[in-house]
Amino acid sequence: MSRGAVLKVLTFVILSYMIALALDIAVLWSGLPVFLWGFARMWCVTLSVFICLVLYRESVSGSFRKFLRLSRRAVVLYLLAPLMAYGVLGLYVVLALPMGLFDFSAYVEIIADSLRKLFTSMSEEQVIRIATISAYTQVVFAYLAAVTINAFFALGEEIGWRGYLYDLLGYNPSLRNTVIVGVLWGLWHAPSTILLGLRLRNSDTLKMLRFMRTHSYT
Repeated sequence: MSRGAVLKVLTFVILSYMIALALDIAVLWSGLPVFLWGFARMWCVTLSVFICLVLYRESVSGSFRKFLRLSRRAVVLYLLAPLMAYGVLGLYVVLALPMGLFDFSAYVEIIADSLRKLFTSMSEEQVIRIATISAYTQVVFAYLAAVTINAFFALGEEIGWRGYLYDLLGYNPSLRNTVIVGVLWGLWHAPSTILLGLRLRNSDTLKMLRFMRTHSYT
């Protein structure tokens, strides 16, 4: 890889990490809605690509057309990819059921409990029936969400990782390139994973940080 390509990679990575960090700080200190934070965080990678293209005087429109180019094979694989999750889930169910480690009724009960709180006049039979239908419907609609809403969110970052960065690495599916993209992608996600995992938006930790911020101005 040439020195110019290395410089572009470093610029892209630094920009992506710094913008994401700024958004993480914003959600931590200002209570930015998680929905907006997630959307902005994913698409900030595309913003980094745009800045790099302008900075290094490359064609913005030409580059984005290249990154977003689709073939019939790509579309087919894209539509089939989410089905792998169903296959893995099905395998888990087959193995877990005999051991008593899988109980779909527990998920139905979670939905039913929410319905009982919302519709107090609804009979228990109606609650269970609606909860069961809802549970199975959500399993089906999860696929539709994966190839539409989730895909649109993820596109913002994949334009950067699998588009711009992968192109700078030579567009070659080598072990080296796979490791580089995977490690940078994983580290970029780490702060958001920690924030979501700890549920800081509703935790005493976040309340304490906001209290400190408020009183630091007084």
